[in-house]
Amino acid sequence: MSNAKLSPVISPLSWRRLGLSLIAAIGVLSLPLSAQEADEKPSNVTVVRAGDDSVVTISTQGNVSIVIPRAPTSSSGAKLKIVNSNDYALWSGPLTRSGNAWTAKIDHDAAESLLVANAIKAEFPGAAAGGKDLQVGFIREQFQSQMSSLAPLIGSDPLFYDAPKAPAPLDMPSSLNDPAVAASFAMAARRYDEQLSAYYNQLVAEHAGSSSLWSDLKTAGRVSDWSASAIAAQDNAYKALMKTKNEVQAKQTAARKKATDLINAWNSAHSDQSVDLNYRDDS
Repeated sequence: MSNAKLSPVISPLSWRRLGLSLIAAIGVLSLPLSAQEADEKPSNVTVVRAGDDSVVTISTQGNVSIVIPRAPTSSSGAKLKIVNSNDYALWSGPLTRSGNAWTAKIDHDAAESLLVANAIKAEFPGAAAGGKDLQVGFIREQFQSQMSSLAPLIGSDPLFYDAPKAPAPLDMPSSLNDPAVAASFAMAARRYDEQLSAYYNQLVAEHAGSSSLWSDLKTAGRVSDWSASAIAAQDNAYKALMKTKNEVQAKQTAARKKATDLINAWNSAHSDQSVDLNYRDDS
């Protein structure tokens, strides 16, 4: 990997907001780049569409190589930008000159961005007439054939999935021998139960959003060139997330039972110092 800092510009949670709008609107995504340039494009930027003699190559090692005839031979601060249909940068990283090509090193975040992108742009600061920044844009059709190279960068981790953090486990004493300890334990048990519920709901939301977007990608043909094994790896990753959700539910059920048994044992032995343990969803 290059030591240059890579700059993902969009949070994992935002993939859920992107959804099918970036993928299913095939008519919009197939428009020429110039047709999608908004009037608000900064006046200090000149945008041109890459010609048929320009080539994008993506290697399985994570290198994006761009050959653009008549491109600048040098440009300080050159960048590769991966953009959506609103010209919003999903990811950006440095471009460096290598032979007759400009090359960028991409990572997992960049690979995800490429799967949902509308276009990629090579940006050369100050390289256009009048000292304006030059952006050379490639629409989806000009690099879609390279998508099969992304599979090794993705691996078997589920795409677009931002795993929520599990709560710290509840400290379960073997017995309760003090009213203050019993009351404190009941409060901790309720809090842990609520944390597990929130964690489960986050798992459900993350799984639903990421698996839906993966399904959209397949439907839209974005991964049609991937090998069967690479697609199966993703399918299996989403199935594994179902198992994680089930495990959390089982953990919550077991924690409730053990905590309830402890409190019931305390209350049976100390009827004058009984402790309530009620969960939020108790009827």
